[in-house]
Amino acid sequence: SIKEELTDKQINKYLSPLNKYIPLPSMTMANRADIAYSCIIAGALQKDYKRIAFSVELLRELFVNVESGDGFYDDGSFIQHTVYAYIGGYGSALITSLSKITYSLEGTCFMFDYEMKENQYKWITDSFIPFLYEGAFFDLVRGRCVDRTPQGLSTGADVISSFFYITQYLKDEKNGQKFKKFIW
Repeated sequence: SIKEELTDKQINKYLSPLNKYIPLPSMTMANRADIAYSCIIAGALQKDYKRIAFSVELLRELFVNVESGDGFYDDGSFIQHTVYAYIGGYGSALITSLSKITYSLEGTCFMFDYEMKENQYKWITDSFIPFLYEGAFFDLVRGRCVDRTPQGLSTGADVISSFFYITQYLKDEKNGQKFKKFIW
């Protein structure tokens, strides 16, 4: 592990830019989740438990459905940058980060509550799976990711790998089995 390879002095040195410029998650949805992932890892490496707790608290807002702007809507749609259907771009980044964070924090005092975990299941079934076909995302919900990865397979692979993490901490075994069937 990194803790065994590096001294505390080295860890503090390498994390100083992150600590200075991104002390806590900001922005919205996928961007916030990506930043939170970095903040939580840095907090763990530096034993800054307040930073982990604050990061988790700032993530809690992402799990509330919105009526306008960035986020998930009651009908399952996902919007990023105020008006763009982006489940295959930013949505993919969001679920990838959140599933890794949730999995990493499971069993700790910082772990996500039941509703936060179940929301991830709901997003997968209502928002992601409808736009996946043979492991790839439809281009119409990939935004500018269409230019970066011409085929939606890499994005699909990222999201499907998130399913694996989610099956590890999903309490409802029936839902976990549905995911496992979709993965394999």
